[in-house]
Amino acid sequence: MLQQEGLTTIGIDPTLPLLDAARARDPQGDYREARAEDLPFEDASFDLVISYFTLIDIDDMHAAIAEMARVLKPGGHLLIANLNNFNTAADPDTREKLPGGAVRITIDNYLEPRADWVSWAGIRIRNHHRPLAHYMQALLAQGLAPDARRPLMDSLRQLAPRLGLGSMVVLVSDFLSPLDPSSLVALLGQRAGALG
Repeated sequence: MLQQEGLTTIGIDPTLPLLDAARARDPQGDYREARAEDLPFEDASFDLVISYFTLIDIDDMHAAIAEMARVLKPGGHLLIANLNNFNTAADPDTREKLPGGAVRITIDNYLEPRADWVSWAGIRIRNHHRPLAHYMQALLAQGLAPDARRPLMDSLRQLAPRLGLGSMVVLVSDFLSPLDPSSLVALLGQRAGALG
């Protein structure tokens, strides 16, 4: 899909059936067996890194985010689409279908990370629930911060429907870009001054 927009892309996944499916749908695509926690690319290789519904399936999220940050070129962007944290906090055994098709779920212990084994398309995988703060702390630890350049975000939001990204996608933080440490110090100093 991104190639149709003129972008050169490389897709990775550690699951061979998913790679086979991607190759069948896009025989001209570049798909490689790899893990997000150990990306087989040189430092500063990409202008854009996309994590599409992957962080919930990765045991070592911190290593994966560190690798994503490592392969970003200076000024590059990391786009994360992840399941909504309230969805992952729901106990899968408490889903109740209501009249009219709505589903009621019970959310308990949102602040406690956990992992559950699930099956999807014949593949068994561990899904992790992590509060949003855990993702943001991991991103900030890598020197990444929300990017306020709205024109870039707006153009990608316009592109999203053509890429098949529907309303179920929740962006953890629209875009993340390298953060100048002096800006963070200044920002934290301003907040501390406002509090003091």
